[in-house]
Amino acid sequence: MIAYGVSSGRTVVPLTALAPGLFSRENTGSGQAQALNQDGTPNTAANPAAPGTVISLFWTGGGTTTPPLPDGQIAGPEVSALAVPVRVEIDGQPVETLFAGRVPGAVNGALQTNVRISPQARPGNAIGVQLIQGEARSQPGMVIAIR
Repeated sequence: MIAYGVSSGRTVVPLTALAPGLFSRENTGSGQAQALNQDGTPNTAANPAAPGTVISLFWTGGGTTTPPLPDGQIAGPEVSALAVPVRVEIDGQPVETLFAGRVPGAVNGALQTNVRISPQARPGNAIGVQLIQGEARSQPGMVIAIR
């Protein structure tokens, strides 16, 4: 690479097909996940989700879609499937995944996954949540609130 007329050293950047990462409310990559409760309100400690209800999680790094979509463009209403299925664990336990795909009206690459919280879910303001795609896992330290 040449910048300001000066060559820089060679850099190797490892790439991977999947690198799921949950969005956080504070844009730090940890803490409260960017999630919506079933009624469309933000999931927070002051507004926890009820066991047995559906929450929407927002993330990126899901890899190839069918049909393929160019990153950076605004997603239309068409349905696009992820090449590698998505699973979610809440409090270390698998939960039912109802939908995983792009977010219409958002930039391609932004993804949404809807999951049903177990009716037996443990209550708390910092219950761990992790998204799994193939062998790739989203970052640790992400939480949701359950009443």
